[in-house]
Amino acid sequence: MTTDRHDPGHEALSRRGLIAATLAFTIAPLPAGALTPGAAEAHVRATVEAILALIAANQPKEATAKALRELFVQKSALEQLVRYTAGPYWDDMSDAQRERYQTGFIAYISSYYARQFRTVDVSLDQLRNVVRLAGTRDAGRHGVLVTTEIVVGGQVVVSMDWLVSDRSGRVAISDLIVGGISMARTQRDIIVAMFRERDGDPELMIAEFREHSFDLD
Repeated sequence: MTTDRHDPGHEALSRRGLIAATLAFTIAPLPAGALTPGAAEAHVRATVEAILALIAANQPKEATAKALRELFVQKSALEQLVRYTAGPYWDDMSDAQRERYQTGFIAYISSYYARQFRTVDVSLDQLRNVVRLAGTRDAGRHGVLVTTEIVVGGQVVVSMDWLVSDRSGRVAISDLIVGGISMARTQRDIIVAMFRERDGDPELMIAEFREHSFDLD
């Protein structure tokens, strides 16, 4: 089921931009302790390529949502993301509720970001020319920061710092900082606020997810 009813949570989710928010979830397998700046940069490069290809494809919203769901399920630390963004409300759920909540959450996020895709009359190569890697730096025990920039008309319009880590045993983008603001914390703040508006009831959150999601089955 889907609806275009205005929701402040939905509006807030879009503030930091489609590419930044979508790419914050992606990961790829790699043995723990093997992370190097080159590996972190390659991971970010591959992630950007996958999203730009999806943008250039100009698919219907439902197809885009399905593609995004596959990307999240196959390449994201999904359980950790769901648990973190639910905040303290995760502990109050039964195992059955957690399973339904996770299913609803991924459909909700996939559907929401699919709606933000706009028809573009540009090629994949043209999109590639807009995004560039601008270097890496050591973030100590937290991992490696990889900087990317979106360049339009020769001017940098958005700069993003991706925190890449392999502490979980896989290379993972654990956070994305845009304009000094952590995307991971922003996502958590939004979801927790939605819980509070619904008195912390996971069943109401699951219903909310269902209402704003495409049928992805």
